[in-house]
Amino acid sequence: MILLIDGYNLIKNVISKDANEKVREDFVKKLNIYAKKRHHKITIVFDGGGYTFPTTDIFQEVTITYSGYKYSADEIIKNILDDHKNKELLLITSDNELRKFAKQINIDSISSQEFYNFMKEEKEFIPELSMQKSDDIAHKITQKTNDELDKLMQEASKTILKKKEDFEPKSKAKLKELPKNDRKLIKKIKKL
Repeated sequence: MILLIDGYNLIKNVISKDANEKVREDFVKKLNIYAKKRHHKITIVFDGGGYTFPTTDIFQEVTITYSGYKYSADEIIKNILDDHKNKELLLITSDNELRKFAKQINIDSISSQEFYNFMKEEKEFIPELSMQKSDDIAHKITQKTNDELDKLMQEASKTILKKKEDFEPKSKAKLKELPKNDRKLIKKIKKL
């Protein structure tokens, strides 16, 4: 299966607001380990790069594409989606516009957080995968009320992250009752 990852979207939403070169390189190394163990082809697309036009580097099992200054990563991702619409591909992004585009051409997608959770489940493959945004974790340390903090906590509690088990029906009979698109997505997620 081909995993197409919106690079900065994943890194900035899940790992670190500061998506510097070291953070990118460390994440690509972890993706490479994941790709080898799970037998996936991974393409990760980043905005920018050192050139006007898109450039591509290959780091073992991971293809890294920089959009260049003339294009955005979203444009490159849409082109890749168009070129691979008949292949087994899964888009990984939390960008609603990209996910909507993928859905229109019958390509499944999952959020950056959902994919990162699947990667974290592979501890035996990637033991050092412990990068988390510590600056986004809210802890209430006093009994005093803080309306701003309470509102933030309420908003955060509305998003419930999914695990692999959430995608698996309780029985094979239930699987057959699901719409075809849902069954296709479940098969892809099981491969993660």
